[in-house]
Amino acid sequence: MLLSLWMEMGGGLRSKVCQEFLDIKEIAFIVKLVKVAVQYKVKMLTLYTFSTENWKPPKSEVDSILRIPKEFLHIYLPDLITNNVRIEIIDDMKNLPSYTYESLHYAMDRTRDNNTLQLNITINYGSRQEILYAMKIMLLDLNGGKLALDNLNEQQLSKYLYTASIKDPDLLIRTGG
Repeated sequence: MLLSLWMEMGGGLRSKVCQEFLDIKEIAFIVKLVKVAVQYKVKMLTLYTFSTENWKPPKSEVDSILRIPKEFLHIYLPDLITNNVRIEIIDDMKNLPSYTYESLHYAMDRTRDNNTLQLNITINYGSRQEILYAMKIMLLDLNGGKLALDNLNEQQLSKYLYTASIKDPDLLIRTGG
C-alpha cells in the first residue's frame, strides 16, 4: 500500500496557477489529488509548491503566487477539515509575507488534530537552504557536545533536516518544469 507520496509541482503548473488562480480547473488538480489520497488511504502527501528560486521573478508575480495559499485555504480549508486532513509546512516560513504566514499557521492550527492524511506543503523551500540549516544546527550540537564527529552519518543528518519527522516517500512524482 502506498503510504507516502511526494509531488513536485512543475514550473508550468505554478505559473498557470499564478496567472489564473481562481480558475477552478487549475486548482481542481490539487483538490482532486488530496481527495484521491484520502480515498486510497495514503497517509502522507507532500507537495513541493514554491522554491527559494521562485523569488527571482518580478515582485508582483511573486506576490501573486504567495497570495495563493490564503485564497486556496479560504475556499478549501473546510473540505480539508471534513476529510480529516492535517496540514504541515516544511520550510523556514519567516521570510513569507504576513498574509501567507498567518493563513498557513491558521490552517495548521485548525487541522492539527486531524489524522487521516498529513498534507505537507513546501513553500519557500530550497535543498541548499535546508542543508545549510541542518549543518548550522549540527555544528551547534557538535560544539555543545551533543553530537560526536565520529557518529555523523546519513541517519544523523536526516534528524536535522526539515523533513526529519517525515518518512521517505514510497513514490515521488515530478510533473515537469
